[in-house]
Amino acid sequence: SDQSIYGFRGAVASNLDRFEEDFSPCNTILLLENYRSSGRITKGASAVVSKVLGRQRKDILAIKDEGLPIGVLSCLNEESEATAVAKQVEKYVKSGKVKASEIAVMYRKNSQSRSLESAFIKFNIPCFVMNGMQFFKRKEVADLIFYLKFIENPNDFVALKRIVGVPNRGIGEKSLENLFNFASNDECSFIE
Repeated sequence: SDQSIYGFRGAVASNLDRFEEDFSPCNTILLLENYRSSGRITKGASAVVSKVLGRQRKDILAIKDEGLPIGVLSCLNEESEATAVAKQVEKYVKSGKVKASEIAVMYRKNSQSRSLESAFIKFNIPCFVMNGMQFFKRKEVADLIFYLKFIENPNDFVALKRIVGVPNRGIGEKSLENLFNFASNDECSFIE
C-alpha cells in the first residue's frame, strides 16, 4: 500500500498487498535503507505511515545522521505559512548548520509556489522551483509586472517594448524605434 500514491497513474495498491498470495511461493525483499533523508525524517515518515490499516510493517533505516528536529507549524493562511517557512529557512542558514542548497520545501499544489517565492524574495533567500515554472517567471505574470512598471514610469522603454505586443497590436520593431526617436527628439514621453 506504500505505492497507493501512484493511483493517479492507474496503480492499484491491493496488487502489491495480494502479491504474496497470488504468486506463492515467493520471496519478499524489503528495501529498508534510505540514503536521502535524515534519521528524524525517516522515523517521522515511518510513524505517519504506520497508522495506515493493512500496511506491512517496515522499519526504515536512515544512512544519514539524525538531522534537525521535525516541527509542526500551524498558520492562519498561505501567506503567513510562507513567511514562517522563509523565516525558518533563514534561521537555519544563518546558524551555519545547513547550507541553503541543502534545503527543500515541498508543497501539495503548484499554486502555493507564489506565496513561497514571494516570501523567499522578501527575505532575500535564493530559490528555484523544480519540475515546475517559477511564479514570477511565468509569461503572464512577467507581462503584468511590465504593465505595472510602465504605469509607474511611462518613460520605461524596456517595459513598453515588452508590453506593446501583449496582446498583439501589430506594432513592430521599426515602429517602436520611430516612437523612441520621436519622443527623444521632442523631449516628451512615449505616452505624449
